[in-house]
Amino acid sequence: MTTSFLEEQKDASHSPKTPSPRQGDGIGPTHIPKDEYMYIADSYHLIRRAIFIMAVCSSMFTNQLGLCNSLTTLEIIGESFGVTDPGKLSWAISGYGLTLGTFVLIGGRLGDEFGNKAIFIIGMGWLSLTSMMAGASVYSSYPVYILARVLQGLVPP
Repeated sequence: MTTSFLEEQKDASHSPKTPSPRQGDGIGPTHIPKDEYMYIADSYHLIRRAIFIMAVCSSMFTNQLGLCNSLTTLEIIGESFGVTDPGKLSWAISGYGLTLGTFVLIGGRLGDEFGNKAIFIIGMGWLSLTSMMAGASVYSSYPVYILARVLQGLVPP
């Protein structure tokens, strides 16, 4: 039985391709070359990987802490500025949350363009500066504190 060259090419192009074996699936070698790692952190040593995971998790915790840190102390913050109106006090919480929700996708895009590590460091630096501004606003006025809270949410870590 003879087949033409075109029929052989057609059969070869429609044959199912099996994926290359991955580490731990019991098929093939258990060592994966460095260029086949799925994530960059997979190539790190165990201690460096643990530090990396702790840094990322603590930045997520810091992000959530920014939403809740003024919630429990809202009345104390209001008393220090002489503000008792709940409508004005709510801006201490919602200013951060609204800005954070607005700019989180832009921050992700910047991370894709300029590198996640660089944007992470810039974000932590920005959060530090605006946190100092919020702390120093006790000597100024309540609108300066709200501005600092809004700027804190601008570049989340």
